[in-house]
Amino acid sequence: MQQDSFTKDVFREMDGFLVLMSVLSTIQDKSPTIAEATTPTVQVEGQEDIHCARLVFTVLSEAMKGSSENEEFFRSRVGYESLSFALKSALSDSSTVDETLGFLLALAMSDFSLEPYFITLRSIPDLNAEVDEAVSNAQSKLKPIVRPEPLGILWNAAIDLPYTPPRLDSASSSSPMRYGLYKLFEGLFHVNHRNQGVLASLNLVRTLFPRFCDSRNNPNVLERERHALQKLLRRLLEMGSTTEEARKILQRAVVKNGEEESLDPEMLDLVRFGMKSRWSEHFSLESPAALVAHDESSKGLPISGFTFMTWVYLSGYPVGGPCTLFSATLGNRRLISLCVRTDGKVQLCSSSEQDKPFVSTAGLRKNRWVHLTLVHYPHRGTNPSIRLFFDGVLQDMLNWQYPKGESTAQRMLYSIGSNDSTEGKLSWSLASAYLLSMPIGEDVPRFIHHLGPRYSGNFQDPGLVRFLTYEASTSLNMFLTSVSSKHYANPLSPSATSPIQQQNPGSQPMSIAAALGAIAASSSNSLLHQATNAAVPATPPQQSEPYIPASKQSIIQSGMMKVVKNGVGIPDSHIVFSFSAADCTSGGVGVGIPLRGQLKVKAKAAAAAAAGARPISKTPSSSLSLSFHQRDVSGSST
Repeated sequence: MQQDSFTKDVFREMDGFLVLMSVLSTIQDKSPTIAEATTPTVQVEGQEDIHCARLVFTVLSEAMKGSSENEEFFRSRVGYESLSFALKSALSDSSTVDETLGFLLALAMSDFSLEPYFITLRSIPDLNAEVDEAVSNAQSKLKPIVRPEPLGILWNAAIDLPYTPPRLDSASSSSPMRYGLYKLFEGLFHVNHRNQGVLASLNLVRTLFPRFCDSRNNPNVLERERHALQKLLRRLLEMGSTTEEARKILQRAVVKNGEEESLDPEMLDLVRFGMKSRWSEHFSLESPAALVAHDESSKGLPISGFTFMTWVYLSGYPVGGPCTLFSATLGNRRLISLCVRTDGKVQLCSSSEQDKPFVSTAGLRKNRWVHLTLVHYPHRGTNPSIRLFFDGVLQDMLNWQYPKGESTAQRMLYSIGSNDSTEGKLSWSLASAYLLSMPIGEDVPRFIHHLGPRYSGNFQDPGLVRFLTYEASTSLNMFLTSVSSKHYANPLSPSATSPIQQQNPGSQPMSIAAALGAIAASSSNSLLHQATNAAVPATPPQQSEPYIPASKQSIIQSGMMKVVKNGVGIPDSHIVFSFSAADCTSGGVGVGIPLRGQLKVKAKAAAAAAAGARPISKTPSSSLSLSFHQRDVSGSST
C-alpha cells in the first residue's frame, strides 16, 4: 500500500477491513477454557499478541491514510463499533490495556510515535516530575486529530478503568495514568480550534463531570490529579454543553445541609466557565473540504441577480495559495468564485471577467466570527453591480458584467469550500450560508450581522428585532445615532422625531424603542395578520436611482428603520438554498445536513414525478444533497 496506492482499493474490495477486525477479536493471551473449546482462536504467548495487534493497527492506519473512500467505507460499512467490540478483551486485560490504548491514540493521530505513551505512564509509580516529562514529550508531538472515533474509544475505555483491580489480571488505572490522560486531552484541546470542535463532539462532559464529582471525596485521587481533571472540564465547557449536562451542573451547585441550602463554590466556578462559551453550532473544515449543494437542472445564476451570505471563522490565513469560500459551477464552467488569499483579502473571480480577478481593499479578520456578504446585480448602470460587505459594512463596489448562463439546462454545483487538493490549506469554521436569487438592500447586511452567527432562520419573521441581544441593540442604535442629523432628536429616545415626522405626525417612528413598541402593539391586536403576512417582500433598489453610500444617508433615507419595523422579508421563492449547523441533529464526520430553499422544492418535485412514472422509486441522492467532500469536514455539536 505504501508503494502503490491502488492496492488500498483492492484491500477494501477484498474485505481486508473485516479480516483485520476478525484478527483483533481472536487474539488472546489466556489459557483455553471449556467455553473456548468450540470457538477457534489465535493462541499467542508473551509479546506476540502485542506485536500482532500492532501490525493490525499499522495496516489499518495505512489503508485509510490519504484514501477518503477507505475512510468512509470503514466508518459507514465496518463501523468503529466493531473496532471497539474487537478490543473489548484487550482493554480489560492488565497485560494488554496500556499497549491497546497506545494503539488507539496512534490510530487517531496517525502517528505511531505516540504508541508508548500509556506504557511510560504505567511504569511511573508516583505522580512526580517523571510524569510531567512524559506528558511534555507527548504534547510536543500533538497535531490536528485525524480520526475522532478512536479517541472516543480510548476515552471511554480509560475513564472506566477502576481505581483498584477486582482481580489480579484485570486492568486498572493509576494516578499517573489518569493525570496523563487528562493532560493529553487538554494538550489536544490547545492545538487548534479544529481539535476543540472534535473533542466537543465526543460528549466528554457526560462522563467527565461525574468523575469530577466522585473525585472530590475519593482519597485515592490526589489534589494535583483533581486539579488537572477540573481544568480539562473547564476547557470543554467553554465549547458549550447540552441542556442535560447544564441541568446536572446547576443541580450540583446547590448543597443541602439539613433544612438549609447553600451554594458550592467549585460548581459555581464551572457554571462561570460555561457562561463564557460564545461558540454557536458550526461546521469545522480542514482543506481540502467542501459542502456541495446540487441543482440537476439549471441554466445559470438567477437572472434577477443574487446575494450570498455566510458566517465564517478563520483560524488562520491560507497557506500555499488562495482557498475557495464559495463557488458556482455550471457543467464544467465555473461561473463565479469567492476566495480568501494568504494575506486575508478576498479575491473574486467571474467567467465574465477573466482578465484579472478583483481583490478587496481590506482583509477578513481571523480568530473571530465574520459575516461575509456578496451582492451581484444583473446589469451595469449608474450603480455598481457588485458590492462586498464585511460584518455588514460596505467594503468594496465595482462594475462587473453578470456571468452568462447556458441555453440548455445543465448540472449546477454550489460549493462552500473546495475539495481541490491543489489549493492552499485553510483551517476554518462555518455557521450558516445563504444564497438568494435577489440583490438585497445595503442596510440589510448590517442588520443581519447584528443577529449574530447563532441565528439560523430565513429572515422572514417581521419581528426580527426581537432576536437582537442587548449588545447588538446598543450597537445598532449607535449606528442610527451616528448617521442621523444633529438637528433632530436622538434615535435612542422613544420620543425621537424626524423631519418628516414633524411635518406628518402619522409617519413611521424613528427609534428602535418606538419600533419595538409598535411591534408589540400590533402583535397583541393582530396575531392572525402576522401569521398570514409573515414574509414581507423586500424591494431591491431601483437601478435608475443614483447610488448613495449607506454611511452618508440619513435614517429615513437608509431604510434601516423599515428593516427594524417590518423585518427583512425574504420570500421563499427567492431562497435558492440555505443551511445552518444548528439544523443538524448531531455532530461528527459524515452527518446529514438539512437543506432549505428552492433546491429542496425542486428535488421533491423531481422525486414526485419519478414516483409517478415508476411504481417503485427512491429520491435520487444527486437531486438534493448537501454532501461532504473529503473526510476533514466535521460538525461540532457544541
